Amino acid sequence: ASPAGWNAQLVSLYTTQVNSLSSDQGVQFCLGVAKEHQATPREIVYAIESCVQVDCPETHFVWSLLDQVVSTLGGCFVTEFGFHLAELVSRHMICSSPLLTAKYTDMLARWRRIFPPETMSAVRQKLPPDSPL
Repeated sequence: ASPAGWNAQLVSLYTTQVNSLSSDQGVQFCLGVAKEHQATPREIVYAIESCVQVDCPETHFVWSLLDQVVSTLGGCFVTEFGFHLAELVSRHMICSSPLLTAKYTDMLARWRRIFPPETMSAVRQKLPPDSPL
């Protein structure tokens, strides 16, 4: 459940949208919703983080959305995602194919220019030594 004071309806609806991502067009639609709700970034971040934690074949679209949100909208979203990024990446960024490994490696390289160095250092420290990332 989302913390008190949050827009529970937004969290619920956005989580449903993000959980059903199956295309790049869907990612762009969800990015647009995030842009409309920059005043309430915690709700958006909570929904995306919740969906990243559901390990399924389409999770890479959720990671793409997270990447687009921090790359395009930045600011408050970078701050909010930064709190849990190391844990999310180490537990849920699963490289099940060479294509996904390349995609995730590119994301992490881009995030080194977006997130503070201490956030990315925490990500690196959380990754197992045999991680391809």
